[in-house]
Amino acid sequence: MKLMGSEIEKEFRTQLIESHKALFTENYNSMLLAVLKRLFPSMITAYVIYWIPEQGEDFYWILIDDKLVAKIEINHNKTGDPQAELVSIDEYKRGLNKLRQIQLLVAMDLARKDMDMRG
Repeated sequence: MKLMGSEIEKEFRTQLIESHKALFTENYNSMLLAVLKRLFPSMITAYVIYWIPEQGEDFYWILIDDKLVAKIEINHNKTGDPQAELVSIDEYKRGLNKLRQIQLLVAMDLARKDMDMRG
């Protein structure tokens, strides 16, 4: 699958850029950013590609650079260490519907551009 500049791609791009800005500049979730920096000290960029807010915890799937996806669970009560599970891009892609695959491709494109600018 390739990016084609469709409207849905543009929507995903806008959403991903906004969440990226919030993560890195607005202290949207400073605990999440702290976990990412601790787990991935050489991380250049990250994009939240899926998020499930629950009553006691939040679950995040985050593209780290353009290489892997981290599933992170953060408890609201701040007890215990956040849980993290790493999966390859190919493993994450399995079972995704077409829209989620497009979102992943857009996130990977943004991550590569970030990496090119900083690397």
